[in-house]
Amino acid sequence: MEKDLLTPIDIQDDNFLNIYTLPSIGHAWPADGKLTNFEILWLTEGATVHEVNGLHHAMRKDSVFCGSPGQVHQLRQTAGMKAVVISFRDSFLREGIDDVSGVYDSELFEMFSSLAAIPLQPDIASEMHDIVEKMIREANGRQSLKHEFLRRYLKIFLLHVFRQFEQVSVKSSRVTGHVLVRKFMAAIEKDFKQKKSVMEYAAQLYVSPNYLNEVVKRVSGFSAGYHIRQRIIQEAKRRAKYSDSNMKEVAYELGFETPAHFSKFFKHYAGINFSSFKQIGASLSSATRNASDGLRAQVVVAR
Repeated sequence: MEKDLLTPIDIQDDNFLNIYTLPSIGHAWPADGKLTNFEILWLTEGATVHEVNGLHHAMRKDSVFCGSPGQVHQLRQTAGMKAVVISFRDSFLREGIDDVSGVYDSELFEMFSSLAAIPLQPDIASEMHDIVEKMIREANGRQSLKHEFLRRYLKIFLLHVFRQFEQVSVKSSRVTGHVLVRKFMAAIEKDFKQKKSVMEYAAQLYVSPNYLNEVVKRVSGFSAGYHIRQRIIQEAKRRAKYSDSNMKEVAYELGFETPAHFSKFFKHYAGINFSSFKQIGASLSSATRNASDGLRAQVVVAR
């Protein structure tokens, strides 16, 4: 890479995307040793040693490490080392105009659980650099639909990395747990409108609720119940933002017996009542059409 990029991008609510470079003043990776988001570490110059969950991995120029929430990381910032870090929440991929899959319920999950560096081919590294530049320009611009462009650029970036991941056939060292979590997340994606409890999914997967919770928490960093609730909340937010459905309609579309039950559920887990959230979404959409959608971005480019 010819440029060092420092781009904090902070999107309202639980949508979150952050891009910055290492070494950088005010940035250590990760900040407290434990990841809270999905993170991509792309070594663009030099070489280093990266420790994950107590295991050491050598990294060279143009290699990528994908980390998931709950993993414990330590990166040695060696002389001459440069890296780009992209941090995002799973909900950032989901909450768009289109119902795009997140990491947990897609083929990308294996890549983020592989615990190994992924080497990039030079031509792919060049394309990925271009995508990062486009993300920064989009974040710092004043065009409409910023979130959607950023979401799609990120997905393209991830798919480039996944192609490299497939070619080197990186496999996870904890296959059994990851397979169960993949099945669980796929089941949520298919049945979240009908099934709301850990017990229902555990029965579907032929495991006990306690075991399912234990494995999901160990692999993903969050409980099984959290993932179920988040998927419902994410879909409710998406419909509030991008459809004309009222609360009663959304409640029944998501499988709630009464609007009152849905209203209580949404306020408890989203931290705001549905009507207020829908009003905020309408205001942000209006602001987007006037070239400002509430996205705050700062770009520092240093040669």
